[in-house]
Parts: sequence; structure tokens; C-alpha cells
Amino acid sequence: MKALYDLKDKLCDELNEIARKPDMSAGDLETAHKLTDSIKNIDKICMLEEKGYNEDGYSRDGNREHILSKLKDMMLDADSEKTKLAIRN
Repeated sequence: MKALYDLKDKLCDELNEIARKPDMSAGDLETAHKLTDSIKNIDKICMLEEKGYNEDGYSRDGNREHILSKLKDMMLDADSEKTKLAIRN
């Protein structure tokens, strides 16, 4: 776990270097995207390690139920029958 925190610190340092630049290139934007995505993933891994994979709905079955519930909510909020059909499919 310490290795993940060390890696996250390095990624944050790199992100800070990009943020300090007066101008941002397309390459900087791509790098920032990769850095923030990696940082987010490390945070998720750490959260799962701390709480345990099977707790709080992280199991495969719990995740399936959560997704189905979200899809039902999306169908209720859909503004057209076409959108509802797309979600249902």
C-alpha cells in the first residue's frame, strides 16, 4: 500500500508541474488526463483495500443490483420513449 501512496505523490508532483506552466499544449492536456486518471484509480484501489472488496456493495452481485437500479432511474427520468427504449436495450 505504501508503494501506491508513493506513486500517487509522484503523479501529483507531475500534475503540479503541468499546472504551473503558463501555457498548456495538447500534449500537456493528454498527460494531465492520464495523471488524473491514474490518481483516481489509485484512490479507488486504496479505498477498496481499506473497506474490503465485498463490503458496501463492491461485490459482483451488489454491483449488478446497483447498476440495474441506476438504469431504472434513468428510464424514469428519460425525456422520450426513444431514450427509454435505448436504456432498456
